[in-house]
Amino acid sequence: MYVALRNRAVYVERQVPFDIYFEGDLVGRHRADLLVERRVVVEVKATHTLQEGAKRQLLNYVTALNLDLGLLLHFGPRAHHYRVLGKRRPNEQITNPLTSG
Repeated sequence: MYVALRNRAVYVERQVPFDIYFEGDLVGRHRADLLVERRVVVEVKATHTLQEGAKRQLLNYVTALNLDLGLLLHFGPRAHHYRVLGKRRPNEQITNPLTSG
């Protein structure tokens, strides 16, 4: 998917690290599978069954990255996709430790 998007001149980053904060304190560090145009987080799962927390994980990523949309693509025996809508906070930008500072 990364290669297909990149070959179509879509700005896409993979394995994007980001921090999770709670009440101003760093509580964790995660990696998003794909970040497309810095607007959509995409999580890709290739398992027989989708784990219970996969949708919740995507919602947490969308919230932590301050995005409006996340996609969960499950490539199992029966492919599925799920869309998660976030509530973007105005005047906040995504901070990526790889590119900031």
